[in-house]
Amino acid sequence: MVLSFDGENIPFVVQKSSDRRISIRFKRNTTLLEIKTPNGKLDGQTREVLNANKSWIVKNYRSQKVIQSKREEFLKRLRAGKLLFRGSERKLLMIQGEKRWVRFEEEEIHISLSLREREASKEGVVFGALKALAKDYLLKRTKELGKWTQSEFGDIRVKNIKSKWGSCSSKRNLNFNWHLIFLPDPLIDYIIIHELMHLRELNHSPRFWEWVEKYYPGYKKAEKAIREYEWLIGIFDD
Repeated sequence: MVLSFDGENIPFVVQKSSDRRISIRFKRNTTLLEIKTPNGKLDGQTREVLNANKSWIVKNYRSQKVIQSKREEFLKRLRAGKLLFRGSERKLLMIQGEKRWVRFEEEEIHISLSLREREASKEGVVFGALKALAKDYLLKRTKELGKWTQSEFGDIRVKNIKSKWGSCSSKRNLNFNWHLIFLPDPLIDYIIIHELMHLRELNHSPRFWEWVEKYYPGYKKAEKAIREYEWLIGIFDD
């Protein structure tokens, strides 16, 4: 089923809501519009809501199309042996070896796999390798920046985070999305410093931004630049 708005044919599904309300949203990282209604049907009242929100629907549909196109191109280039890593496209080399290992050297990513592993999904293999590289780099860089900013923290966790780059808990633990490894080094530093400053202010108050600016002058440019990479979050998780 599709909605035809402003020359766009927008795919949608209708589901029954649990709270007796009408809601609309795009499914994460797709162009599929999810519509929830009290009776699970596309009735007259729901159509009125859709028409009233036509501009929002079209705008977000077009935005999702751009994101989907970028993600498809990313995976296409991966299959061709080219991979975005720390802000630049690198050559990906997969070789046969007795042990599994991954290294970043001379601007190339080298992955050693057994014959059986090489026959597995390339995306899955690269997922594990990149996650290992990301953990090593983010742990090392966080400790370096923590020392430089005189920040004391608990655990550092590098993991899959569905909707953001990082977080800081009230227990002073730092969490980072491993997909940060795709970003340029200055933006990785910005995210790390952002979370380190949450150790001082666990909010986004003016005082928090003063701390951020102390250690990352021009942070507003980084905030703007990093939005251009949000389509990468969870790219291997779908």
